[in-house]
Amino acid sequence: MAGLLAAGATAVAGSASADPSYPSAKQVEKAKGAVRSASQSVASLEAQLAVASAQLDQLQTQVQVAAEAYDVARIELDKRTAAAAAAHQQAERAQRDAQEASEQAGRLAVDTYINGPGYGGLEVFVSDAGPADLLRRAAGARIAGDIAHTTVERASAARVVAALMRRQADLALAQQQAAAGRLEQARKAAEAKAQAAEAERQRIEGERTQMIAQLASLKKTSVKLEAERQQGLEEAARQRAEARRKAEAEAAARRERARREAQDRADRPSRDTPSRGGGSDSGGASADTGGGSSRGSSSAGAAALAWAKTQIGKDYQWGADGPSTYDCSGLTMQAWARQGVSLPHSSTMQYSVTKHVSIDDLRPGDLVFFATDTSNPSTIHHVAIYAGGGQMVEAPYTGAQVRISSIYRSGLMAYGGRP
Repeated sequence: MAGLLAAGATAVAGSASADPSYPSAKQVEKAKGAVRSASQSVASLEAQLAVASAQLDQLQTQVQVAAEAYDVARIELDKRTAAAAAAHQQAERAQRDAQEASEQAGRLAVDTYINGPGYGGLEVFVSDAGPADLLRRAAGARIAGDIAHTTVERASAARVVAALMRRQADLALAQQQAAAGRLEQARKAAEAKAQAAEAERQRIEGERTQMIAQLASLKKTSVKLEAERQQGLEEAARQRAEARRKAEAEAAARRERARREAQDRADRPSRDTPSRGGGSDSGGASADTGGGSSRGSSSAGAAALAWAKTQIGKDYQWGADGPSTYDCSGLTMQAWARQGVSLPHSSTMQYSVTKHVSIDDLRPGDLVFFATDTSNPSTIHHVAIYAGGGQMVEAPYTGAQVRISSIYRSGLMAYGGRP
């Protein structure tokens, strides 16, 4: 009995000291902490991914703004160059006129010196030809004097005009040189923005790849599956943002339409007042008549859109207008040029020269615009061709290709443009 009791005690003691077959409370708490830490890491990484996407959007906008500044500077230089050439030609013509007038005055002076005045001095009064000849010669003397006076005055005026034209030509040349300097500054700024954006894009994409791999490890999924999930999340977020911006754009268009209709009603009495020779034409229109005039028909718009679609897949390049690369306004300019409509190579200027049309009244071929401040057209930095159904054909940004995308994104102007 004593032996059995001793053996049992030993067995019990051994059993009590052995590791249990289930997790301890400490292990459970540690596991819970690991789950919480992993969940927090997942949430943090997903938030960082969202921020990275927003950063890429901001970089793209910055490049578009810099590219637009380059396009505007190039148009200014073209105008200044033409003005300088015209001023130079005017100065040359004025100088030739002054030279010719001076030569005429000189010839008259030489002739008078050699041949004498002919019809002046005492000769008139001592002539034996009689009163009739005396009067005739006196009149001739006055005419000769008038001609000489006019010739001298013309030569003097021509010299003044030539000097003025030379000063204007010098000023035009200085303005051309200043515009060339601004273009070079804009070119360097656009290049720097594009290079910085590309470097930042590569950095962000690298970080995104690492974060997706970390997410896959934390969540015990594959990198491929996690990348697809992130794409799905970003697409869902994009669609929500697109829906929100669509609603905002439509609301803004309705407000603007109501404001303009109220203004139209307030102005109508003066327009409807009958005038002599005809009445008033009060035909209504849903389009804002601000901006330029509409020269393109709906069929021309459809043709412009069709041509733009043939350029899909070609690379974006700031300042380019084809045939292998485009920036945003270069694409729209070329699309409408093929329909006989000339547009400037600038999104801001294209807005100013086209007829403004409410977003909900757009037709295929119209232009849609994007700005950093939608209440200020001078901040427009992007333009695309409306393709119908809330879609557009655009040359988007450095590193991307001409594509079809939604118009409902940040910066959409409430009014498009009809060339």
